[in-house]
Amino acid sequence: MRVKIYGPPGCGKTYTLTEVVNIITGQRRGTGKLEPLNEVYSSFDVNDIAFISFARVTISIARSRTPLEDENVRTLHSIAYQIVTRDMSRAEKDRLNKKLSNLEKELVSIARELGLKYNPANPFDVTEGNLFFNAIEKAIHVHYPKARDRAVYYAYDYLPPHLHSKLDRYLALKDARGLVTYDDLLVWAYEELRKGRHGLFKSAFLADEYQDFSPLEAELFRLITRDADFIAIAGDDDQAIYYHKGVTPRIIIKEKADVEIILDKSHRLPRAVHRVAMKVVSSISDRKRKRFLPKDEKGKVIVKNSNNVIADAVKIGIAYAERGIRTFVLFRTNDLVVRAKWEALRLGYLTETLKREGRMGEEFREGQDRMRVTYEVADAIASYVRGQRSCRKMMRALNYAGYKVTEKDCTESGVPMHLLEYVRGFPRNLFTRKLTSKIGQRGVEILKEAMKGRWIARGDLKLLFIDTIHASKGDEADVVVVVDYFPRRRLLKFLIKEWDYEMRVWYVAVTRARKTLYIVRPYDITKAVLANAGV
Repeated sequence: MRVKIYGPPGCGKTYTLTEVVNIITGQRRGTGKLEPLNEVYSSFDVNDIAFISFARVTISIARSRTPLEDENVRTLHSIAYQIVTRDMSRAEKDRLNKKLSNLEKELVSIARELGLKYNPANPFDVTEGNLFFNAIEKAIHVHYPKARDRAVYYAYDYLPPHLHSKLDRYLALKDARGLVTYDDLLVWAYEELRKGRHGLFKSAFLADEYQDFSPLEAELFRLITRDADFIAIAGDDDQAIYYHKGVTPRIIIKEKADVEIILDKSHRLPRAVHRVAMKVVSSISDRKRKRFLPKDEKGKVIVKNSNNVIADAVKIGIAYAERGIRTFVLFRTNDLVVRAKWEALRLGYLTETLKREGRMGEEFREGQDRMRVTYEVADAIASYVRGQRSCRKMMRALNYAGYKVTEKDCTESGVPMHLLEYVRGFPRNLFTRKLTSKIGQRGVEILKEAMKGRWIARGDLKLLFIDTIHASKGDEADVVVVVDYFPRRRLLKFLIKEWDYEMRVWYVAVTRARKTLYIVRPYDITKAVLANAGV
């Protein structure tokens, strides 16, 4: 039996998919739209089922609402890894794991050798390195099942002419260094399955966020499930936002099913937010038209023009999170996220991220660590300056934060000598270089304020999440602050060439809000995407 669960944001697609698990494992019978599934009631053991998703939130929901164990709830890449490493020795697995863990560093190194600027923390950056690697990823995900080993050369179709000469050089460097990418895992798993080897010894498969499967991933899923007795997918073509790997809404739209369950009532979006969402989605041309009803609450939408969109968005988020309200502040790119998180730290707050650890990227993780160390050190210094902490207690706090201080580093006032020297203007001092390399220039500026007693540590706001729109996929919050800002040169490209894709991304952004939606945008609307969509 093949089941397709279809519906707009907040309609309960993931919840419905978990209910399907409970029906086929005999936990409870289906009612309403799920009644046709009673035909396979209690037909499968828990160990016969694989639940596949990309989203951390979905994986958590599946584990909490169903009897599935952790090993039954997987990502497609983890399944590909299992297929590829099935017959490997421990030493071979260790070598593969080491290559995968060093992937980001190797790509940075190769980009440098190719003379390309590359930002691994933000796959959507407009740098030539990001454009180059994204073109390779898209070529493989779109063309591999048909073009096989020649698929990578379709990257020429997505690259400007002056980067064409870099491709052969990259492939030579990749082979010379033994570089292994996550796309390689998918390709190798596909080849193993194409030869007739079984993927997973499961008889029932469920996949959430199916609209985010690329052509290669959809084909891999087809091979993994070819002997399955039961397949259920859930998704929404309007939320197909991973364009950089060749995702297209056509994949889920064309998927056939024996039972199609269409959900149309949102349990998330109030009427005001729903109106904004419908304005955004109605501007998309390539989509399946569907009924979409809001929940029976008024809600609130506030549009704010600003001369400093980052600072104002962060302040709005802080105001709500301090009142105990779960709040998202969403940006289009990672570099804007980093700037916003430093702005929150300047105001005395540490904030949360929606990315799971493995998806942060090394640069983003290092930024998080720098902020944490800066906060601890600034707190120790500011508390001492205000007379709230003794010299010895301040030293213990600094050491705890990972910044080693001894009695010899202290002046009579108790302020560490090397920090004091920095503020007094000794840029060549060894400790200054150490300090700057550890926390960065933004962190040093905060420490300057702390030494003057003008900075206050206000706490870790566990309810304030500052992150990208992509990271918020599948999640929701009572208040969502969407920063309607995009660098002009990137925006112009999307307005001309990739409007549908860009609108899907912003549609995801505005549909995260359960009660209140803020849209913060610059006065210059040439840098505002939603403004250009009439929102």
